[in-house]
Amino acid sequence: METYIPVITKASCRKIRLSEVLYIEQQQRRLAIVTEDRTFLCYEKIDNIEKFLDDRFFHPLKKLFVNIEKIISVENQCITFENNVMIHIGRSSFIKTKQVYCTYLKGMYDDSQNQKKSDA
Repeated sequence: METYIPVITKASCRKIRLSEVLYIEQQQRRLAIVTEDRTFLCYEKIDNIEKFLDDRFFHPLKKLFVNIEKIISVENQCITFENNVMIHIGRSSFIKTKQVYCTYLKGMYDDSQNQKKSDA
């Protein structure tokens, strides 16, 4: 079942699929929900959105959640997403993010190996 984040502004109300979200970032009083195609801005606290997120979202910084499934690389203190959007992060956050992403990739590798064994 697909899950969503509700976004309510003065101009519109909508729901955004979690599977489309690259990252969510608090920018002062506004929240930026960045998808593959566009950025949605609303006046909301990131803590209020956290309850809608699932295991694919990681919290490397106090005001940032990233979708691990949408990352293509973590290097040189940058997170690069599928659409080549890059976020620069500090050294300690980079180390933590790299560890989580490596664990995610190892899990994907292990799953593919188990799938090959079961197909044989």
